[in-house]
Amino acid sequence: MYYHLVYFYLLLNAKLFTIIHCLSSGDETSLTFTIHIEALNSWLVLMFLIILTVFFGILILYFIVYQLPSQMKTIIDTSKIDLLNASTKNIRTKKCRTLEDLTNFTPLKPYKTYIVNNTSSMETIEMLINEAKQTEKFSCMSYRDNKLYAAHLVLEFIQSTSSIIIDLKLNISNDEYMSKIRELLYIIFSSKNTIYSWGDLQSQLMYCTIYAMSITDQIKKSIQVDVQYHFKKWYNQTFHHDANCLQSLDFIQEDGYQCSCLHRPYKHKTDIWSMERAIMFTFQEDLKLAPNQLA
Repeated sequence: MYYHLVYFYLLLNAKLFTIIHCLSSGDETSLTFTIHIEALNSWLVLMFLIILTVFFGILILYFIVYQLPSQMKTIIDTSKIDLLNASTKNIRTKKCRTLEDLTNFTPLKPYKTYIVNNTSSMETIEMLINEAKQTEKFSCMSYRDNKLYAAHLVLEFIQSTSSIIIDLKLNISNDEYMSKIRELLYIIFSSKNTIYSWGDLQSQLMYCTIYAMSITDQIKKSIQVDVQYHFKKWYNQTFHHDANCLQSLDFIQEDGYQCSCLHRPYKHKTDIWSMERAIMFTFQEDLKLAPNQLA
């Protein structure tokens, strides 16, 4: 449209120049107000063409100053969006292939596992008590064995070169055993130790009825870190929304129902990450969390 308008404007100027040249090359009588009717018509046409030329000049200037930059910006933005969509589609395709064929979770350090119940030897429990005295960082989770109707507490002794993982069965009517377990837990939940949990630690412990062991006050003394809560904040700040995601806002990386990002599976700001998904989306590994298969 702009090219046609400019072309017409140039033709109009050429016609105007021709008429002016013809009028100026005539005799003097043609340049006075006593000219004959043909000269008058020529002057009227000249005035009309001058007005028309000025009008189209202003119109072209308006399109150049106001409309052309806007349309060029629209074209550029559209091209960018098309490129982003194509790039995002390729990334999502690769991501989907990866999620369909995850490798099994591989721990960063070696570990030993102990299943502790009423059949465990006192020597084993004493060894765990000694290890707990030399450890200052632990992780904690609980689960319930629905088949045996038993509550379990899983504790990891986080040490420099390797870890120790113990699965404690708590609902046991064995006074000697429970006395030793109480001693072990009292050491673990001391004020100098940090306890990492996936979710609220108090809920984890209440779930496995550990409060019945009369160590409630001791548990509160420990330094408690909810990794689940901190993970969500870290993940959202590290893995931002896609550029074309409707949920994307400057400096705000919260989850939301408008989110279309495949790398952000949760779509509400109150959603919480499961441990399995956290491992899956961060390390592309399958945790296959099955507490009763710790051995």
